[in-house]
Parts: sequence; C-alpha cells; structure tokens
Amino acid sequence: MQLLIITFCSFLSCLKVTIQGNLAKGDIKNTTDSVLANCLVFASTAVLFSISARGGINTGIIFYALAFGILSASFQIFYALALKSGPFSATCMLVNLSMVIPVVFSVIFINEKLTVVKIIGVILCLLALFLNTHKDGKKFNFKWLFYVLMAFSSTGGISVTQKIFAKSQFAGEVKQFVFLGYLIAFLVTFILVFVQKGMKLERNFKINKKNLLLVFSIAGSLGLFQYFNTYANSFIDAIVLNPSISGLATMFQMFSARIIFKEKFTVKQICSICIGIVAIIMISI
Repeated sequence: MQLLIITFCSFLSCLKVTIQGNLAKGDIKNTTDSVLANCLVFASTAVLFSISARGGINTGIIFYALAFGILSASFQIFYALALKSGPFSATCMLVNLSMVIPVVFSVIFINEKLTVVKIIGVILCLLALFLNTHKDGKKFNFKWLFYVLMAFSSTGGISVTQKIFAKSQFAGEVKQFVFLGYLIAFLVTFILVFVQKGMKLERNFKINKKNLLLVFSIAGSLGLFQYFNTYANSFIDAIVLNPSISGLATMFQMFSARIIFKEKFTVKQICSICIGIVAIIMISI
C-alpha cells in the first residue's frame, strides 16, 4: 500500500511538472505570466474539489488551509522568480532538498523513528539529485539565492503543514483541506494579478483553449497529488514518504525527457538513477 501510494504520487508529480514545462514553453515569458497561470491553476484545483464543501466546511480546517494556501502561492511565485534569475538545474535540486525539512520536523516533534540505514538512504537520495544537475550558462547571484531560499522554505512549510494536518483530529477531511487551501492560494494570486495589472506590467499569457486545457490538466494532477500526499502523511513516516517521492519523481522526469524529448542519458544521469533506486530501497527498509 505504501509503495503504491508513493509511486502514484511520484507519477503525479512528474506529470504535473511535465505539463507545466509545456505550458511554460508557450506564453509564459515573465513573472506576471507565471502569476496569472498559477492563479488559474489554483482556481481550477479549488473547483475540482469544491464538491467537498457541499455539506458545509469544518471550521477547524481553516487554520491549516490558510497556511497551506499562502505557502502554496508563495512557493509558485518565488520558484518562478528563481527559475527566471538563476541556473535551472541548480534551482530544481536545491528546492528538492526541502524534503529534509519535514523529515527533521517529524523526527523532532512527532518522534518518528530514524535509523542509520534510512539516514544513509536520504544522503544517497541527495547525492542522486546532485548528480542530476547540469550547467546551463546562468550564474549564481544573491537575488537568485534569496528566491531559492524562499521557495525552499515555502515548499518545506507546505510539507510540514500537511504532516501536522494529517496527525490532527481533522485528518479525515483531506478533500476539504485541499479545496480550502487552493481557494486561499487562488485569492492570494488573484490579488497579485490585479496589482500587476495596475502597475501595467508586460503580460504575454493568453487565455485560449490550448492553455486552458494545460491549466486544467495541471490542476487535476496537482489536486490529486496533494490529496494522496496529505492522506499518506497520516500513516507513512516523513523520512520514507518525502525522499522517496522526490527521488522517484526525479527519475520519472528523466525517463519522460528521454521518451518525449528524445534526450540521451549522460553517465551522471545513469549513476543518479542507480543511486536513487538504492536510496529508495534503503529508505523503505
């Protein structure tokens, strides 16, 4: 059961990133475009899960959803800024390292068990992520580093929020949690869209059939991922769940790039896959 959910979540994560990549290659040229696109994604995700609100909203969920929604909006904004201002591969790797945050939190505050084998597995997983990086011509700078740290903290905070919610008395209301969280994320980005419009910033993103189809596809994969990921947090330790999803999703992305874009594996990537497989096995023991 654990392996099935982890694999499914990893697949959904890879699917979401792949579709986002196709959307980004279109009309998303700057941060303004990214905010508008994410606003539509958040709205679509909230609509998909709105059926959970028909019987009324459990007010006890609002605090968790508020944190989740604000952090989700923050992550997408700073992640887009980081990708725009610095090296792509290094940005992805450093943001993926945020998996350490929920692991440390769970060990300290929830008393989840930490074994030597699992620690070695996490270290190997980090090594696999590092080997998957490559130079793309962009240089490191302090502005980029700030954006990366904010994206790193935001996505780590999202995972911690999910873990706390999954261990609370409201853990059975996952659909409402996802619905409210993305409704709040939509409201935050909606305000930013109008602020940017008032500032008359350049906007290239077009709301057409093609882009809307991509937006709905991202929303579907994102919503399902967060639903199952939040649910999994209730019975899978963070040291197993987060590194495994991060490692498997990275491998899925590499294989999808090979199949869809005909990219050839480098020696480093092959080593990354092998180390990643060993790491996931060790983490799961």
